[in-house]
Amino acid sequence: MDRAKDQQKIRKSRASNFLYWMFTIYHYLFGLCGLIASILIATTNHSVSRTLAAGISIICISLFASIQPDHKHRRIETGWRSLDEKLNN
Repeated sequence: MDRAKDQQKIRKSRASNFLYWMFTIYHYLFGLCGLIASILIATTNHSVSRTLAAGISIICISLFASIQPDHKHRRIETGWRSLDEKLNN
């Protein structure tokens, strides 16, 4: 019985860590894409390229701002801990 609970805790911990790293990777990926698009806006003279880069930059920076891996990870981890405590007590 205890072994099954331990395995379940390990699976929950792995899932939580996976979500944290997934949000972190996407956070920095969108930030980097937004930065590169902003640099293209500043260095390009072609109007179509600037418009396209501006659209990409707006999308990437807004996604960068909305994906907050630490905040999401804390909420998920707190939820798992409180659920685990209530199930074990």
